[in-house]
Amino acid sequence: MTGPATRRRSDGVALIAVLWLLAVLTLLAATSAILSKSSRREAIAIAGVERLEIVADSAIRLTLLKVIAAPRTRSDPISLNSQLTVFESNVAVTIELENGRIDLNSAEDDLLFAYFMANGWTEPAARTLVARIADWKDADDVTRTGGAELRDYLSSGKNYGPRNAPFEAVEELRQILGAETLKSSLLDSFTVYTHARLPVAAASPTPVRAALDWADANELGDHPWHRATESQPLAPSAGDLVGQIIRIHACVRQAGMQICREAVVRPVGQPNSPFQVFLWRSEPWK
Repeated sequence: MTGPATRRRSDGVALIAVLWLLAVLTLLAATSAILSKSSRREAIAIAGVERLEIVADSAIRLTLLKVIAAPRTRSDPISLNSQLTVFESNVAVTIELENGRIDLNSAEDDLLFAYFMANGWTEPAARTLVARIADWKDADDVTRTGGAELRDYLSSGKNYGPRNAPFEAVEELRQILGAETLKSSLLDSFTVYTHARLPVAAASPTPVRAALDWADANELGDHPWHRATESQPLAPSAGDLVGQIIRIHACVRQAGMQICREAVVRPVGQPNSPFQVFLWRSEPWK
């Protein structure tokens, strides 16, 4: 027989179970609402980033249009730093000549050595890195003095070795032993697109000009460095940029976000092929 006390205990257990169920359902509902709100915020943020990327890319295309539309006979100057309004957004646009950078695949070892010496490296560290850059891109497995080949990478805990081929991207420098923490500001001094032995000083960033000065001051090689580039002028007009490799940066800031895009392009001037694109991406160090 079931007495009143037993029934009260059963009712109490049932009430506790219902309360626990309600608590769990309330918690699940609150969690779902929070996740839904968070997802909406993330979706809005992603949409905002995509919109700003479209705006920045449009600014790059407008700049390229101005370059390829300018006849070579025109002498109208083009601003290397400008502000464009694209879809009611202000975009800061800069144009750089890529030949102001040091080409990793064609520059002399002396210039690479001068670059690291002029920018704060010790002589042993600079010579080591130059040797490892050479070992990275040469086709053999012979280790230069201070250099590094496959066995050196593996013994250092890496699961890769040197490319044994030309650099395909400047960022590969950070895969070289000892260069993993190379500063972004220094990476920006290099290129893999110009195939030039010497950079054009007038178009060079400050670290590259410092390297040319250092190489001249220390009489590296059997030729002048900085002085050898002074006769090569910076392109003064849009028409003169046709045929040259240029790097265009476009940065837009809105709603607390900043997006920077860059393109490395050679305006060709042909109607069916107006430009050759080497690189088009979000700037990795912005």
